[in-house]
Amino acid sequence: MKVAALILQNFVIAYLTLRLTMAVYGIKGQYLFPMSAIFACFDIFLPYFHLPGAAYFVEKMVVWVFVVSLCFKYRRLPTFFKIYGTCVITYFLFVGINGFLLEVFGGSLPFVCLPLFVVLYFVLLAMLKGVKRRKGTLAKCVDVELFYNGKSVLCKGLVDTGNLAVDPITNTPICFISFEVAKELKESITLADILTKKIDETDFNLGHFVGISSIGRGERAFAFQIDKIKIDDREIYKPIVALTLQKFTNFDIILSSNLCEEGV
Repeated sequence: MKVAALILQNFVIAYLTLRLTMAVYGIKGQYLFPMSAIFACFDIFLPYFHLPGAAYFVEKMVVWVFVVSLCFKYRRLPTFFKIYGTCVITYFLFVGINGFLLEVFGGSLPFVCLPLFVVLYFVLLAMLKGVKRRKGTLAKCVDVELFYNGKSVLCKGLVDTGNLAVDPITNTPICFISFEVAKELKESITLADILTKKIDETDFNLGHFVGISSIGRGERAFAFQIDKIKIDDREIYKPIVALTLQKFTNFDIILSSNLCEEGV
């Protein structure tokens, strides 16, 4: 009974290790169940060979070479080492937690640690997705400079392919700016004016309210025309920007991909 429980425990550790490695690199794996089972059995019976500590460690690393080679496809040796290193690090993370749980729960370990390993897997997976999402956002960000009535503001812009908003007056794409950026462009803007929608439209170039479904159901945003937007080495003249009170992360303005590609 004890051996069966330990085999199941090692199977879960090996399987979750392979699944997390797949998630890290966004790759597909194969033979995960049989290879996890083989590794679990090998890990149980390896101590019976009475190998010294260093040899036991080397033997386990050799087994992971075998597992990675069969579970993942790669064309170059550096790719193999990246996948292999991730597997080994993740595996020893689980093993370290396993040792801690063994000290805490003792004989009841197999029945306690399995749910905890599954919970840890989903926690790590959620953290990984968060990191990837943040990197993806940063990868789409560009340096932007806004010009309006003699003032300029440097900020980060997100090129959003989902931003399809078009201004009904000029028939041009709309870019969304945060309140902080709008305040730098026009000091007279106040939060109270935005909330009550009592902005003096005549105080802005083509100031007007537009209905924007993409930033909220029934949302009406205040839009106006600025002198130009400079994106890297490109200059786009007379673009329309709309003020939104949504909180942005890692950027200050949502750019329209149509605007960036076509210009105005």
